Parts: sequence; C-alpha cells; structure tokens
Amino acid sequence: MSANSILSTFVVLLIAAATLEGQESGSIAGQVTDPAAAAVTSAAVTIRSETTGASFSAISDQTGFYRVPQLAPGTYSITVALTGFRTLKLEGVTVRVNDRLRIDLHLEVGQVNETLTVTGQAPVVNTATSQVSTAYNKEWVQDAPVRRSPILI
Repeated sequence: MSANSILSTFVVLLIAAATLEGQESGSIAGQVTDPAAAAVTSAAVTIRSETTGASFSAISDQTGFYRVPQLAPGTYSITVALTGFRTLKLEGVTVRVNDRLRIDLHLEVGQVNETLTVTGQAPVVNTATSQVSTAYNKEWVQDAPVRRSPILI
C-alpha cells in the first residue's frame, strides 16, 4: 500500500468517525399550548435526566415551539412553567439513540404554585420521522462481538 493510499484511508475513517459521533443522541421537541390550543410564548421547558440529573433548558418561541437536541439515551422528565399557568411535569420519557421525539405540552390555567404531574412513557411510534432506532443496553454492548479492521492493525 502506498503512503497516499494509507493517508486517504485515514482521512475517510476520520470523517466517518465524526459523522457517527452525532448519531449517539436523540432530541425532544414540540409545541406548548394553552387550553384553547393557542401557542404559549416564553414558557420555560426543562428536560432533566432521571439517571444523571443533568438538566437542559429551552424557551418556547412565538409559535410555542421548543427543541432540546443532543440528549444522551436514557429516561427524562420534562417540566414546563409560565406565570399564570399550572406547572406541568411529565416523567418517564425514554429517549433512545437517534430518537426525534415530538412531545406537545398543554398547559392549564391555574395558580402559580400548582403542579400537574403526568407519569407515562413517550409514544412508541415516532411521528416526526420514519427513522428506525434500537436501544442497546450495557449487557448487549459487553456481549457484542468485536470486529477489528485490517487497516487499523
């Protein structure tokens, strides 16, 4: 193999590795609405990992839309709050690799100190994309056969 061929192969592998890095996460997006189905602007959306405790925040825009990208696979809770509405909290939302979940949040008018907690799972069918994803647990990764590239040996 010539030096140019080895260099070309190395560059292709670097580009492939950079591309694959972004595929290890998922995202949650949706629209925040009021009881009349009108968009709620400036609602604070907080997504918190139930395993690590890491929090990610977003503010709904003028159309009520929010988006939190690059979430590691795991279970999350979603809290949305805005003065004049009850705080809404969803628990047990599962994000898998490459998931692009759409979770619309419907706020109810109420006291500032009231919290409405909804416990459940994210929808099994992802309506935002036709992409297929699979969740791999720690045991699967440990038991998976290791493939070695003859180029990297």
